[in-house]
Amino acid sequence: MDKAQAPVEEMPPRKVLFIDDEQDFETLIRQRFRKAVRSGDIDLYFAYNGADGLDLLRKHTDIGIVFTDINMPEMDGITFLRTLETEEFQDRLLRVVVVTAFGNMKNIRHAMNSGAFDFITKPVEFDDLKMTLEKAANELDKMHEGRAAAQALESAIREKELARASEKLKEDFFANITHELRTPLTLIMGPVERTLELTREAHTVQNLKIVHSNSRRLLQLINRLLDLSRVEAGSMKLHRKRVDLPALLREVVTSFRDLAARKQIELRIQRQPEQFFTDLDPERIVQILYNLLSNALKFTPEGGRVLVDMAVDEAMDRFTVSIKDTGVGIPQADLPHVFDRFFRVEGRQGKGTGIGLSLSKELVELHAGEMSVRSIEGLGSEFFFTLPHVEGATEVFELREWEPQLPEDREVNIAPDEDEIPQEAERAIDDSRPTVLIVEDNPDMRQLVAAELAGEYNLRTAGNGREGLTIANEVVPDLVVCDVMMPEMDGFEFCSILKQDDATSHVPVIMLTARAAIEDKLEGLELGADDYLTKPFEGRELRVRVRNLIQGRVRLRDYFRNQFLTAPQPIKAKSREEVFLLKVKSVIHAHLSDEQFGVEALCTELGMSRTQVHRKLTALTGNSAGYVIRTYRLETAMEMLRRDTGNISEIAYDVGFSSPSYFTKCFTEHFNLTPREVRKSLT
Repeated sequence: MDKAQAPVEEMPPRKVLFIDDEQDFETLIRQRFRKAVRSGDIDLYFAYNGADGLDLLRKHTDIGIVFTDINMPEMDGITFLRTLETEEFQDRLLRVVVVTAFGNMKNIRHAMNSGAFDFITKPVEFDDLKMTLEKAANELDKMHEGRAAAQALESAIREKELARASEKLKEDFFANITHELRTPLTLIMGPVERTLELTREAHTVQNLKIVHSNSRRLLQLINRLLDLSRVEAGSMKLHRKRVDLPALLREVVTSFRDLAARKQIELRIQRQPEQFFTDLDPERIVQILYNLLSNALKFTPEGGRVLVDMAVDEAMDRFTVSIKDTGVGIPQADLPHVFDRFFRVEGRQGKGTGIGLSLSKELVELHAGEMSVRSIEGLGSEFFFTLPHVEGATEVFELREWEPQLPEDREVNIAPDEDEIPQEAERAIDDSRPTVLIVEDNPDMRQLVAAELAGEYNLRTAGNGREGLTIANEVVPDLVVCDVMMPEMDGFEFCSILKQDDATSHVPVIMLTARAAIEDKLEGLELGADDYLTKPFEGRELRVRVRNLIQGRVRLRDYFRNQFLTAPQPIKAKSREEVFLLKVKSVIHAHLSDEQFGVEALCTELGMSRTQVHRKLTALTGNSAGYVIRTYRLETAMEMLRRDTGNISEIAYDVGFSSPSYFTKCFTEHFNLTPREVRKSLT
């Protein structure tokens, strides 16, 4: 656009500040912009030096364009520009144009380096001034648009973070809800399983099997709800492995053959490649297949067929798995909604929650695939999912190590056991039995766990982690069974403190929880837990795990006894328990010649009670503190005899015995050799 043709009246409303020490300049500007001022398109402000200009900017925060002279009294234009770069004005959107004498390039260069947007020269040409003003206004508009875009982006990011936090809150809510559901479910399944083990009356067994079967279905529902919440929150991660999919498919179908046979339904794989390796999360794929096969068998009548098919599209680098049945089918009006959460097709046999198909579709999409359905009411349905062929996983899924789960509809058979289960959990203390501490806030669950372990162990119970720590420090148990979610102090904090305390660091811990996520298991194991058992659990499994951990400690005790109760020798500690035993040896060695040094003094040096030291050393070595002290003295004496560091009497006093005769008696009892016989054997 030509400068002469730029109509002032068309400019948008602007607030413009002119700074110039020549009052004639103000008169000229007011005259030139009088139409724009009258029409309200522009507001003019004037100052006669940089300091006054700054005051006007502070007062009128909506001024966006400034024309400033360079050579002025009190504060020149360059200083004015540099002041605008300070923190006070850093958030202001301004466009500053300098006005200077023609040819004064040095001042112009300083001004541009100080943040000036443009310059015009004196004497000022009005058309040039208008065009520069327009250009400054356009640039200012762009700056405002950019700031608005940045603020919108920041707002979007904030909203996304809030949404993510909301999803995390929702996931935590589902995790807590499932915990509350799993606890009473365990209290249902545990007594039912135990009663099934003890009962042979047919009618009672049948009823209990129904209860047990439906309890398993409820557990599956809880797991699906939790999985859905994780998918929705974006926290479910795939653990891809290299999988021979046809082989996995055959194993899954095989696990359903008994169920299909009982319902007199033909179940077979129609076609599939002999071998096809691709990267998948096998656990999630099995979850999808189990759900689709369960539905197909559920809604197919006797004499029907369920056909499984797999086809590879090499050109598109993808594959499709389909499961087709000759069941009741789905009405056309319901087809668009079958994958909706909690949607159930009216009139179909049986009842469903509408969660399984929704979760299956989410899991397929998590693999970057698609799931669809075709169905004709009365003739059957076909569900199929297509996944991209992916390669690159470093871990191979070993099918021989995979243990198929029972399909949810399969009847659960639990054979009665001849062993009688004691009804009372609390028994009299028997020193020959290990002590197990049960830390669980739910009284019924606490009683159930105690009932499972009664008769074989001395039992102590606590209602939360804080109470459990008090008891653990008092009795130093041989093992702890601890819930994760508890009031006052949860299981993770309890386990962490227990494992960091020298008095209890050796005690094995089984974390007992309803939180089944791998992240929760890893957190517990990283804090020092020795095992992890998810609710609901089978009593037999709990007993086996407790027994195995305690037996493992017995084997470790033999190692410590042989390794640490011998004469002093440089041993590099590899664990907290070894560090403790080395500390014990160091304390004893420091008081080796002190015949008054005994158990009480050792406990004082270790900063532990007599009970704690006794229980700790008994757990680690199988021997009491007094025995450990005496054994260390005698083993040291044996080394001194072999090195010929003195006569027998001197050595006796050096290792803390009050008399050579008592030393000889203890030495002979320990080694079945007298000190003199040792000396003779070395000459």
